[in-house]
Amino acid sequence: MPFIREFEEGIVQPIERLLEGHYLTEQFFQGHLYLAIAADKSFPGMDIERPNGGMTTLDAKALGRLCMIPDEYVVSNLRRHERGPIPAGIAIQSTGPFLPEGSENCTVLYREAELAGTALDSLYVASLYLSPDAPDRLGTVGVGLMAVSAYRLGFQRIRLFAAGRGPVDPEGYMGFDFWPKVGLDAPLLPVDLNRSGAQHLQGCQSIQDVRQRDPAWWPNRGWPCDMCFDLTAGSRSWRVLLEYLFATLAGDAK
Repeated sequence: MPFIREFEEGIVQPIERLLEGHYLTEQFFQGHLYLAIAADKSFPGMDIERPNGGMTTLDAKALGRLCMIPDEYVVSNLRRHERGPIPAGIAIQSTGPFLPEGSENCTVLYREAELAGTALDSLYVASLYLSPDAPDRLGTVGVGLMAVSAYRLGFQRIRLFAAGRGPVDPEGYMGFDFWPKVGLDAPLLPVDLNRSGAQHLQGCQSIQDVRQRDPAWWPNRGWPCDMCFDLTAGSRSWRVLLEYLFATLAGDAK
């Protein structure tokens, strides 16, 4: 299919080359993960049913990149029943050296399509923390690897709740600002912008529309909300991610 080939050659493959050549990928995303039930034992991998049918085995390296788990983390996986906004699915939980004390990361592999079967087609980032001493750009590299890995496995979307509200957030969460930079988006209603006194943004239908028209507005006036990365070929999410990765990572040396 010419469209898919053009998309892969122009978007996915350049991202893959950039990430594979980055020193953070070499140092922190090589699959050195451990089991929670036996922290001295390497994580053996796990089987999942792919969106297009058939089973596939995720080894530790593939799982670490899919779920943004750096090396030397301890991993457990369990079936999670739907709880609030977090969908039911296979929850991949991890703890490690770059987490604030007492916290854990969790990504849920789940099925969003209203069809019979157990094949997984979506990711939900339930929690993702990095401590202040984490290497610079570790999160950026991790998100890029997650997107490419999910696409290669046939997933359709990455969802999450982006927390924070800039200067007025007492907790200091900045997910609402970071996630749109790497391609996630959310629809906006006219009432959302009217309530915020943003007449110059009338006609914008999404966060990415707002960022394109006035890049400084969302980081200063945005709010927490559900966001989604569209993994389908040719989506706006991919174009935004490509631009951000090359702007922030291309000058880094191994």
